[in-house]
Amino acid sequence: FAVVRRRQGLLAETETLSRQARELAEAGGMGVYVSTADANLAWVAWRRGELTTAHALAEQALAGLRAASARSPYFWTALLPLAAMAHAAGETDRCAGYLEAMTAPDQQLLQPMMMTALTALGAAAPEQRAAACAAALQQAEAGRYL
Repeated sequence: FAVVRRRQGLLAETETLSRQARELAEAGGMGVYVSTADANLAWVAWRRGELTTAHALAEQALAGLRAASARSPYFWTALLPLAAMAHAAGETDRCAGYLEAMTAPDQQLLQPMMMTALTALGAAAPEQRAAACAAALQQAEAGRYL
């Protein structure tokens, strides 16, 4: 439910629901859900401009999602804040890496315009990658993923 509130742009509700979900998931030993909650909390921190916290939570979430025994198709929840922060810092290769990871076969297909932007990024010439990253992030915002 926290992801729904996140997609609606509701920071306080996303934070509250993510903290509750994290606590329950941690008590139940459900690593994928702990990591998804961390990813949502990273998004909240990023939206609030708390970049150090956002980065740490998103990296923690991504590591947890990668290590989980049950593979999650929702890596985008952690990857998009990381991509946005990398892009803002002028780190095009890092941004592109985060975005391109969202196209792995086991990941959720996002809205068509978002997937088109990710495909264009993969095909972009080196000198076009920064603009392609910006376009993908704009689509993420328009699609309410970011």
